[in-house]
Amino acid sequence: MNINESINQVFIKLVKISDLKPSEEFCEKHVESLVHKIQHQQQWSHPILVEINSNVILDGHHRFAAAKALNFSRIPCLLVDYNNPEIHVSCWNTGNKLNKSEILKKSSQGILLEKKSTRHHFNINMPILSSFEVNDLKGHSS
Repeated sequence: MNINESINQVFIKLVKISDLKPSEEFCEKHVESLVHKIQHQQQWSHPILVEINSNVILDGHHRFAAAKALNFSRIPCLLVDYNNPEIHVSCWNTGNKLNKSEILKKSSQGILLEKKSTRHHFNINMPILSSFEVNDLKGHSS
């Protein structure tokens, strides 16, 4: 596999919550709503978007916080390489282009961006997404 092929790969994988690094703040009220929804449905239907090399969460901070509140040990993640030129990020409010390396740098320093401050756009072939049973996300470490 050459470098361009590896950059364009997208994976869905169960990742230990303790390995993930947030990059944005979240709204507690929205997290509470998600917790109730997940408990009611007993399903996890949307993986969070994570940068494969750094484990930085790109999208899904509310779902991540809900998983922590539910004491899940792992969470379905859509792993992407931020070096992929098909991935772009902009500001939700202004639409201005944001620097991907700055987002990763701030996250590695523990500096969180404001909630809903980044919006990711990508033109990548995505794997077929499926739901995960809540019981599959508890108490296992892999």
